[in-house]
Amino acid sequence: MGMYFDRWYVVPFLDCGSAWTGTDFPAAVSRYSLGLEYRFQFWVMSRYAMILRAGICTTDLFSDPVKGGFFISVQPVF
Repeated sequence: MGMYFDRWYVVPFLDCGSAWTGTDFPAAVSRYSLGLEYRFQFWVMSRYAMILRAGICTTDLFSDPVKGGFFISVQPVF
């Protein structure tokens, strides 16, 4: 899925999971993130590609209060 080019592509993504604090495992809060992922290389002969992710993140829509924000992430692909 996505638009593929010679050395990079752009695809949408949706991640979900749970997180908790300390030892309060039953009180895990669901987290969701939605955005675009862009894979690129700095130059033609670069050994590793890089991933740039940008999007919004939020807690479960049924939690009180609903918390959210945006994020930008850059990471190498090995």
